[in-house]
Amino acid sequence: MQIPFLKKVAYEILEKYKNTLSSIHLVLPTNRSCLYMKHYLAEVAQASFISPEIMSINDFVRKIADVEVADNVILLFELFESFSKTVQAEEAGNLEKFVPLGSSLLNDFNMIDMNLVNPDAFFDYLAEAKAIERWAKESLGWEEEEEIQDWEKLEEAKSKIQEKYAKSENAHDYYAFWGYLKDTYNDFKNKLLAKNMAYQGLAFRRVIDNVSKYVTESDIQQAIFVGFNQLTKAEEALMKEFYKQKRADFYWEIDSYYFENKGHEAGFYLRKYAEWVGEENLKWVDKRLSTEPKQIHILSVSNKVTQAKLIGDILEKKLIEISKNAEERTFKTSINQIGIVLPDETMLLPILHSLPVVDRNKPNNAHSISLKEHLNVTMGLSIDKTPLFYLIDNLFTFQENLQIIEQNGEKFVNVYYKDIIKILRHPFIQYSKSKDAKLYEIVKDTTERLSEIDKEVGEIERQSKQAVEKGNYDQIQEHLEKIQKDNLIYIPLYELTEEWGQSLPFYKKIFTFWKKEGDKKVVSNAIKALFDLVSVLVDLFDDEHNVLENEYLLQFYTLLNRINDILGEKKNELTIRTFKQFLYENIRNAAVPFTGEPLSPVQIMGMLESRTLDFETVIIPSCNEGILPKGKLIGSVIPFDVRVRFGIPTHIEGDASYAYTFFRLFHHAKEIFLIYTTSSGTGLGGAERSRYLTQIQAEMSQLSNLEIKEKQLILSLPDSAQRKTEIKKTPEIIKKIEDFLANNYQKDEKGAKPKGGLTPSVINMYLRNPLEFFQKKILQLNDPNEIEEEMMANTFGSVIHDFLEKNLENFKGKSVGEKELIVLIQSDEQILQVIEEIIKTQKGGIVTEKGKNYILKRIANYLIKNFVKQQADKETPLYIVEQENHLSTTLWTELPSGKKVRVFLTGKTDRIDIVKEQFRIVDYKTGTFNEADLKAEDKETLLQNPDKDKVVQLMLYKYLLIKEMENSKRFDEKLPDKLSGKEALVKFPILSGYYFFRKMKKGFVGYELKDEPQSIQEFMPYIEDFIHAIVRDMLDESKPFKERGGEISEDSEEERKD
Repeated sequence: MQIPFLKKVAYEILEKYKNTLSSIHLVLPTNRSCLYMKHYLAEVAQASFISPEIMSINDFVRKIADVEVADNVILLFELFESFSKTVQAEEAGNLEKFVPLGSSLLNDFNMIDMNLVNPDAFFDYLAEAKAIERWAKESLGWEEEEEIQDWEKLEEAKSKIQEKYAKSENAHDYYAFWGYLKDTYNDFKNKLLAKNMAYQGLAFRRVIDNVSKYVTESDIQQAIFVGFNQLTKAEEALMKEFYKQKRADFYWEIDSYYFENKGHEAGFYLRKYAEWVGEENLKWVDKRLSTEPKQIHILSVSNKVTQAKLIGDILEKKLIEISKNAEERTFKTSINQIGIVLPDETMLLPILHSLPVVDRNKPNNAHSISLKEHLNVTMGLSIDKTPLFYLIDNLFTFQENLQIIEQNGEKFVNVYYKDIIKILRHPFIQYSKSKDAKLYEIVKDTTERLSEIDKEVGEIERQSKQAVEKGNYDQIQEHLEKIQKDNLIYIPLYELTEEWGQSLPFYKKIFTFWKKEGDKKVVSNAIKALFDLVSVLVDLFDDEHNVLENEYLLQFYTLLNRINDILGEKKNELTIRTFKQFLYENIRNAAVPFTGEPLSPVQIMGMLESRTLDFETVIIPSCNEGILPKGKLIGSVIPFDVRVRFGIPTHIEGDASYAYTFFRLFHHAKEIFLIYTTSSGTGLGGAERSRYLTQIQAEMSQLSNLEIKEKQLILSLPDSAQRKTEIKKTPEIIKKIEDFLANNYQKDEKGAKPKGGLTPSVINMYLRNPLEFFQKKILQLNDPNEIEEEMMANTFGSVIHDFLEKNLENFKGKSVGEKELIVLIQSDEQILQVIEEIIKTQKGGIVTEKGKNYILKRIANYLIKNFVKQQADKETPLYIVEQENHLSTTLWTELPSGKKVRVFLTGKTDRIDIVKEQFRIVDYKTGTFNEADLKAEDKETLLQNPDKDKVVQLMLYKYLLIKEMENSKRFDEKLPDKLSGKEALVKFPILSGYYFFRKMKKGFVGYELKDEPQSIQEFMPYIEDFIHAIVRDMLDESKPFKERGGEISEDSEEERKD
C-alpha cells in the first residue's frame, strides 16, 4: 500500500511546522482520525517532540465556544419542558406524545444552527406555509376536489371538507404544532445557554454569531484542517474565518478522477471549496484511481446472512494466503490491512459470528492467525439491536397484560402465560448452566477426597449433586412444562413469585407488580425493577464467557441511572407508557461500544468512521440502493421544499457526501470487495443494487489499471419438495414393530407404559401414511402438546363425549324412557356447569367466560340438548349396555416365512346400546362427514383408499364386540332379560355407526361394505384376513416406511379415544 493519507500529512506537518509544532491545532472529522494522526506522528518523527493539539471538529468548536455539549437524555427532557411551556395549558402535550417527535426536533434544531439558518425567518415561514395549507384544506379542499367527479356538487363537497377539518382534533393539533416551534426553539436555546450547555449545532451557532471575535481572542495560533469533505455552513464559516486571518491550513484527500469530472457527485463539495481556497492550494490532488492497479470484485448473494458468511470466507482465504507467504508476523504488527466497512449496522453481529477461527484439523489450509486478537470494531451496536432490549420489552409487555380480578372481596393479579414464557425462554434468563456445572465439579472433587475418610459421604455427594445439578435452567424447564401440561392460561402472580420463586429467588425481582393499588410511585417501581433485572443478570453471567453481555448490562445500567437522575421526583408524575416511550427513545440513541486494540490489522466500522483511513483490502457489504447511499430517509419534520429554500441539506447533498466517502476508500486499496443482495423480500435484506456499482461498471471499466470482476454466489440447496424420506426395515426395526403389535412394553422409570397394539385409528394412520405410523407409534415421536388457549376441535368433541358419558352413567344396564332423558336437559344452567367442569378437568386454566371459548361452550350446550331430545323423541325406549368401553382381543398372524406374530387389537367405543331390537355400537362425531366415505366396495378398497377410514373403524368395532361377546362374560349381567353375550348375538343383529352432531337429522348412520359377509361365521375370518394383510405389510422388509401421499394428519377423535 502507498503511504496512507494521514501518514503523508504527518510527514508534511513535521517538516513544515517543526519549530512551532506544539502551538498548532490539528482538526480532523472524527475521534478515530485523531487516534491515527497521533500514531502516524509518533511513527514518522525522528526525535521526541511536544505534540500539537489533535482533536475532532466537534471538540474543537466546544473548546472555542467554552460550553458543555449535553447528552441526548438531558436534551430530550429539556426540550420537552420548553415545548410544554410554549403550548397553551389546555393543549399541553404529555411526554408520551412528545417523545417520538423529540429526537426529530433535536435533529432539526441542530441542522438549523449548523447551517446558520435565521430561526425567526425560518419558523415564521414554516408556520405561514402550514397556515396556508390548512386554509386550503378547510376552505377549499383542493386535494379532495381533485377526486370529485360531479362538479355540480362542488359546494356541497367543500362544506363537508370544512366540517371534517373543523371537527378533527388531530388536524387541529397538527397545524397548531407548527406555530409552537419558534417559541419552543428560543426557549430551549436560551435555557441551555443560561446553564452553559448546548447541543452541537448551538455550540457552532454561538461561535459563528461572533466568529471574528472568537477566532481573534482564541489561543489557537494555527489550525490545520485535515480530511474534510462535506461541511455545514457553520463549519465552512469557521474555517473561512481562520483562513481569512491566515491562521489556517488545509489538507484534502482528492482524486482527479472525480474532482475534474464536473458531473461526478463525489467531487461536488471539493470543487465548491476550491473556489475560496484556490485550486493551486488544494493539497493533495492525486491520480490513484486512474493509475494504480486495483482489483474490484462485485459479488451478488441471495440474502443478508449469506453476505456475512461470504465475508468470513474472504477473510479465511486472506489469512491462508498470508500464512502461505510467511507474512504472519508482518500482518500481526501492521495496522489497517483489511477494512470491513458497514453501510448497514445490523450486519455487525452476523459478521462477528461468521469470522474465521483457527482450525488445526485442516493441515493443508490452516493458518495460525487468531482474528479475535487482531480485530477492532470501531462502530457501536445500538442497545435496541441487542437481546437485552428484547428482554426489557418483554418485561413491559408482562406488566401491560397483567390482569386484576376480584374474588370474594379480594383482588388478585393474574399473569398471561405467553408473557411468562417469553421471559423464561429468553437466553439471558436461561443462561446459568455453566455456573451450575462448575459448582457441581467443585462439590464432586471435594466429596471424592472426603470419601476416603468417611463412608457416609456418598449420601452427601448424592444430595449435593441433586441440589446443584438442578440449576436454574432445569427448574425453569420444569415451570415451562407445568404451564404446558396443566394448560395454564393465567397464573396467579403470588404463585409465580412465592411458590415457584422459592426455588428461583430471582422470580421475585423480575415478576413484580409495578402498579400496586394506592402506590403512586409506579415509574419508581419500574426503574427499581429494571435495576433488579440488571443485578439478576450480573449474577447469572460470568466474566469469562459473557464479556459482550456484560457490556450490554453496563451501558443499560449507565443509561438507566442517567434517566433516573434527570427525571428526579418528576418521574412519578409520568405514566408507565410515557416512561416506556422515553426510555425506548434513549435506548435507540445509545450504543454499546466494543473494546479492543484500536490500531489493529482488521477493522470493522461504519461508513462515516472510515473517513481519512486507508486499507489495502476493503470489504463493503449491503451495496444496495437505500442503504448505499441511504436515500431519502431523513429523520426530520421539516418539509423538503422548506429545507431547499433555507439551504438545509437534503438527501441530494447527503448522496454527494456519501459518494465521496465511498470512492475515497478506493484511493489506497489494492483489492475491493463490493457485496449486494439479490433477494426481493425486504425481510431478507434485499433491494435493487446500489447505483454506485452500476457507475463503476459503466464509467470505471474503461480504466486500464482496474480489473473489475462480477460474480454471483449461488448455493446449491437441496430441493426439500423432491426429497422423500424412506426408512428401511432393519431387524431392529422389525423387532420394535413386533413389540408394538403385541403390546409387549414395560413401564419406564416414571411408571408410564407406552401404548402398543393395533386400534382402528392406528390402522387408519398406517393406511394413510406409513411414515407417520413409524414416527408416532414405533418411535413414539409424538408432537409436543400445545397450550390450548382456544378450544380445539378434539377438545370440543371430548367435552360432548364426556358430558354424555357422565349423565348417562346411571342408566347402564337399564332401559331409559323419554321422560328420563328429557330431565337431563331441562336446565341450561346445570348443563353449562357440567360442561365448565369437564373443560377445567381436561384443559386446566382455559378461559370460557368470554370470546371464542364462551361461544363454543354455548354451542356444546345447544348440540347436547338437541341430541338428547332427538334420542328421547325417536329412540326410546333405549337400553344402554355400556359406555366408553374398551374392547380387545388377540390374534396371531402367520408371515410368509412361517413365523407367527402376536397381534393385540383394541378399541374404545362411545356407547353400546339396544334400540328397536338392534344391538348397536355407537360413535359420536362432532365433525362433518361425506356420505361417500361411509361406503366401500370391498376390503381391497379399504386398503387402498385412506378416505374410507370411517368404514374401517366401524367394522373393526363390530369385530371386537363380537369377539368379546363370544369369548367373555363381561356383558352377561348388563344385557336385558339376563341374556348372555352369545345369546344376544343370536337374538339381535349388530350394527355399527355414528351420530354426527352437525347433521343431527341424519340420526344413526351406519356403514356399507358391499362384499361384507352377513353371517358372523363368515364375517370374523373376513375381518381377520384384512388385519393379517396389514400386519404382513407392516413387517415386509422389502417395503420401507414412506409417505403414501397426503400430509401427516392431525390426531383424530378415534386416536384420542384409543
